[in-house]
Amino acid sequence: MTRTIHLPRTLVRLAALAGALLLGIAVAPPPAAAGKVAVLSVQGDPEGELEDGLVSIVEDRHELVTSGEFERTARRAGLDDLDAKGIGKIAKKLHADAVVEGVLSREDEGFTLIVRIRAQNGKTVKKITVDLAKARLSSKAKRRLGTGILDGIDKVLGVVGDDDGRDDDDDDDADDDGGRKRKKVRKAARDLAADEDRPRKGKKASRSKRHDDDEDSDADADADDDDDDGDGDRVAVADDDDDDDELEARDDGERRRPRDPRRPAIKIAVGPSAKARSLAFSVRPDLDPDLAPNGDTTTMVPGARVSGEVYPMALKGGRDAAANLGVGFEFDQTLTLSTQTSDAPDQKFPTAQRSWSVGVRYRILLGDKPTSPTVTVGAGYGRRAFIVDRSALPDGARIDFPDVDYRFVDPGLTVRLPLGKSMALEVEGKGLLFKQAGAIQKDTEYGGAKITGFEAGGGVEVKVTKSAVVQLSGSWTQVGFDFIGNGMLSNGRDGDLTTQDVGGAMDRYIGAAATLGVAY
Repeated sequence: MTRTIHLPRTLVRLAALAGALLLGIAVAPPPAAAGKVAVLSVQGDPEGELEDGLVSIVEDRHELVTSGEFERTARRAGLDDLDAKGIGKIAKKLHADAVVEGVLSREDEGFTLIVRIRAQNGKTVKKITVDLAKARLSSKAKRRLGTGILDGIDKVLGVVGDDDGRDDDDDDDADDDGGRKRKKVRKAARDLAADEDRPRKGKKASRSKRHDDDEDSDADADADDDDDDGDGDRVAVADDDDDDDELEARDDGERRRPRDPRRPAIKIAVGPSAKARSLAFSVRPDLDPDLAPNGDTTTMVPGARVSGEVYPMALKGGRDAAANLGVGFEFDQTLTLSTQTSDAPDQKFPTAQRSWSVGVRYRILLGDKPTSPTVTVGAGYGRRAFIVDRSALPDGARIDFPDVDYRFVDPGLTVRLPLGKSMALEVEGKGLLFKQAGAIQKDTEYGGAKITGFEAGGGVEVKVTKSAVVQLSGSWTQVGFDFIGNGMLSNGRDGDLTTQDVGGAMDRYIGAAATLGVAY
């Protein structure tokens, strides 16, 4: 007699689910292996926000090689412009398994970000195109971009896809019914686990692992397509191993890294200025005050200022040591100034007050971030003059202070400290090594002297657009004289040339300027 055994329906279901789980475990791919991945600077993103986004995608799963480390290695290897071959060469030096690079370009209605995942040989294995409403990654764009980037890295590492270099499109074409069935089995197993582990109402589900199955990521991406968050960002993924021509065409034939905002190739600034001057003399204590020189005091008078820097090799796109070598200049001119004297109180004598300098500069970048400090050292040749037109001075009248026309060499140091991404503080100091001082050193004036001087300044620079900056600055210049006692006015003010009446002088200038600059 045959007996039919009826198993409970629940037990049958559990057995089926257990079989599905076992089958899923048997055919499921191994967890993604950690690799060493370089993330390069994103071209067209000087602020580095997109690079930060790419770094956050990669660093949780893989060992990170920063763009700064990659670029330093490239400079040491003599590679200024990195094409696919150059990227592969540096990747091998750094033992990087994969390289992530990006290019941001402005389009008619937003921006396009192209991200490439390259193997260690520099060959592109995946290209991801992201249409962005703004030059930043929205949460949706970052999530979907992250899926594509991590899949591409996994492909390089041989975790997913074939190792023979075929595109995923080929793999998809070769996918058989068995492969689709295995996907369904794994999805069923995941659904069961999700149902059993679903958190209680009011608690958030946590996801401690970033290496979910590829199919799960694809499902999430499909859900995103159906539930667009309205930010205008769209992501397209393609697996390419022969698309470098497109990148080179976009970059006018060259692969260049984005410009660091701390190292513009050209910087020109112009704007109004103001300057005040005081000239005072030191005399021997017993000299009659009526015989002492008057000196000069000039209140703030308006002027104009223009300055600039040019770094030729940086202008060509270089980023090696030579790209930090440049030339700089500055010119400041008082627009209208006149001088009066008690000997001719009804007359005003035109007065020229100007200063200029030109010289070499060398920038030293302390750190790799756009917000890291910069030190600039340099030296140049300069001139500062305060000259009164005395041609209309009546006979017997005099202006009791001398003209000065300083010529000097000015070695100096400038420190630039960014205060965020849109503001920076600059502090500058220069020594003044004088070659001559003008009429004040004539024998008929105060004669020979030991002259020392310095200039100090500082300012705040505010970025108002991508390439325009406003700078508010101030300066203090001081020139000291120690007369040796061989001039008519240093010794003969009391009629006795054998005694020195005036021992020295102090010439001070206070300046201010508000300029609008363009940096490229």
